[in-house]
This record gives sequence, structure tokens and C-alpha cells, in this order.
Amino acid sequence: MEADKSHFFSSSQLPLAQAGNAAGEHHQPAEYLEHHPVEEHHALGLNFGDTENTFRHVSNMELLRSAAVMNATRISLVSEYGPKLFNFAQKIPLVRPIVNSATRKTFFAHFVGGEDILECQRRIQPLTDRNVVPILDYAVEFMEDATSDSQELKYDATADTVASTITQAEQVGLQSLSCVKLTGIARFGLLEKLNVALGPNVVERTDIDQALAEACKALTFEERKELERVEERLESLCAKAAQKKYSITDDAEHFQVQNAIETLALAAIQRHNTPERAYVYNTVQTYLKSAHDRISRAVQHADATGIRTGIKFVRGAYISYERRHAVMKGQSSPVFDSIHDTHKCFDSSAAMSIELVGRGKLSTLLATHNEGSVVNACRKIVSEGLPREHPEIMFAQLFGMSENLTFTLSNSGFRAAKYVPFGPLLSVMPYLTRRLEENRDMLKGGRADAQKVASELKRRLNFV
Repeated sequence: MEADKSHFFSSSQLPLAQAGNAAGEHHQPAEYLEHHPVEEHHALGLNFGDTENTFRHVSNMELLRSAAVMNATRISLVSEYGPKLFNFAQKIPLVRPIVNSATRKTFFAHFVGGEDILECQRRIQPLTDRNVVPILDYAVEFMEDATSDSQELKYDATADTVASTITQAEQVGLQSLSCVKLTGIARFGLLEKLNVALGPNVVERTDIDQALAEACKALTFEERKELERVEERLESLCAKAAQKKYSITDDAEHFQVQNAIETLALAAIQRHNTPERAYVYNTVQTYLKSAHDRISRAVQHADATGIRTGIKFVRGAYISYERRHAVMKGQSSPVFDSIHDTHKCFDSSAAMSIELVGRGKLSTLLATHNEGSVVNACRKIVSEGLPREHPEIMFAQLFGMSENLTFTLSNSGFRAAKYVPFGPLLSVMPYLTRRLEENRDMLKGGRADAQKVASELKRRLNFV
């Protein structure tokens, strides 16, 4: 039965059309430009142009590196051919160490917290000193589709590493979140087959256990046992987070496996969240045409089970892939066609989530680099009469990006977080590649980031 979305979204909040582009994170929605002059930023205490405050914890050398990296990401040749050249260099023994060392000192150092948790601790200290919550992200994912004992051991090792982020955060008294990518603990082909078995209408179902039981009938005996191991890994992580009173987000990935990921996440939410606290968060990509269906499903599922659900909202990071894959399969694209409606979808979803927080039904993590969306959400929090530091509302940006948003939010009393990816260089290359390829247009839009770094360097030099 189709979910009644009118209960969650007013007509003014629904997207204008089937449209949207995640790559435009830095562009401002038309409604924002028309109705939110700079004066309103200051009324909310949001001075995004204060570079002295934004970068006060950053050394001159780090600023110079940031300026070089952010400007390099805007060069088409770098974003298009850089990952290919890196992969090619791995095949040449004499070249490989030189390329790897250069990558570690530039792109890796800028976008990644370190190769392990110990390296991350040094990088996240300036964040915690400024009341920014680190979200530790073991950014390893596997696209291999072969089943083998060695591959299963890799999945087990990934789950163990994610679990250790929770343990170590507790040991050092760190107020942190963790996150898990299902492709780091599950075979992509298995998730893809489960996705097909669940069917497209699963986004309208709230009987999660029944939906999974029916879908498992389409799997072979070996695949069902494999899925059980995946569920055990996810269960162990979510149980550990709930036991330690931490939260964990289940990250969204490719559309062809997203229904499977989301259904497994909702099953974990059903087991571990309580009426008072969301320990497990599902992720909704608002560049998907089905985004509102997915939100409605999550809220209805929470109503039916009597628990508080958790939703992380993102625009999405796989837009180029999704369009190519849809063309290859002869299917319509699952993502919106224009940036305008992706903005509308994100902003309406954020506004709805803030209302639901006020009604005690939801915990939300608003992950965006879009200044307009940040201001809209802050205004909504204030207009709803909610405290800026509400424990169930948090903003988040990626490590190395949109520093002015993160630290301005924190300074203004709102809860802010940074996604801090970590992992061995070669293992996190898919993550770094997406920062270049899938978010190519966003990084061009990151011109604003580069300009702010340049402004701060100029201010410091003039001061000297």
C-alpha cells in the first residue's frame, strides 16, 4: 500500500518536478537568494565570512596546502585524470612510492584524517577543542563480487575497525559518532541481489522483518548464510553503539543496492532505538526522486514500532554513476534532473525533520555544504522554538571542506560535526576519487572555500 506522504509534507514542501543534482552543493537555492539577505545571517549569529575565526586553529603551512589542494580540485585535468594516473602509477615500482608520498601529503592529508585511529586523534583535537563533534568514518569499501574466505575476513576486519572507533572514543571520553558503509562489510553482488528481491515497492513497506523474510526466499542457501553474517556484523556494531550510548549512521550508497541497505538499517533501528534516543541512523539521499517516500516510510515505521527513528540527510554523492548506470540499463534515472529541485527536496526534508524533532519522533543529522540550506535549517530551528543546541539536531560537513560553515555553526551555538574519514591510502582511494569525480562540480563550486583560505592568508600576511 502506498504511503500517504501528505501527512509529512505540505504542498509547498514537495519538489516542483522530478529533478535535482547533488553536485551543486555550493549553489544557493533561488528561494534562499530571494528571501535571505546577509543581514539575516547576522541576526542568527552566522557570519560565514569571518575567516580569522574559521581558521584560527590552522597553521600557515596547512592553509597553504589547503589553498593548493582546493585550487587543484577545480582543474578538470586533475579531477578527470588524477585517479586514473594514480592507479596506473601503482603498477610501476619506481614511480609508486613517489606518487603515494605526494598524494599522502596533499589530497590525502586534506580530505582524510589519517591511516588509522591514532593518526586521526591528532587531527580531531582542534575539532573537539571548538565543540565540533567528529564522526569517525572508516572509509573502506569493497566492490569485489567474488565470494571467498579471504574476502569474508576483510569484511570482518572492517567491522572490527568500525567497532574500535566506538571503543576508543569511549576510552578517551570523546563525544563522537561512528558510521558504517554496508559495502565495507557485505559483498556488493549480495546486496544487489537482495535489492532486486525486495522490489522497488519496498520503500512503501513498514513491515521490515516480513519484507526481508520474503526477499530471502529468492536467495540460495549459501547466499542466505552470507546475509546472516552481514546481519551479524551490522548487529554487533549497532549493539555496541547502543550499549556505549553512542550513535552510528548507516551510510547511503549506490541506488542499485540502496533499498537493501535501507531495509537492513531500518531492521537495526527497530532493534536498538528507543522512544527517547536514536542510536542508529538511516541515510536518505535527497537527490533521489523517491526521497520523500523513503522519509515517510521511516517515520511510519517509527510510529508503528513506538521508537524514535534517526535520519541523516544528504544530497548524494553518486550522481554521475547513477545517470550512467540508468542509461546502460535502459532505465529512467533515479535522481532528479535539475539542481533546483534537489535543493527543494533537501530543504523541505530538513524542515520536516526539525518539526518531527520537536514532536519527539525523530533525531536528525543534516549533512550539507550548502550555505543556503544551513541558514534555512537554522531559521527553522529558531522559529520552532527549539534550542540551538538541541541534542537531536546536528549539522555535518566533510573533513577538509566548508570549514566556515562548521565553525560558524559551532560558534553560534548550533551542534556541528565533521565527517573524518580514515584508512590506508590505497583503501580510501574510492573515497578520494569520489571527492574528485562524483563531486567534480561541487568542488568547482568549492571556489568559495579556496577564496576564503586565500583571504585568510592575505589577512595574516598583511598583519605580519
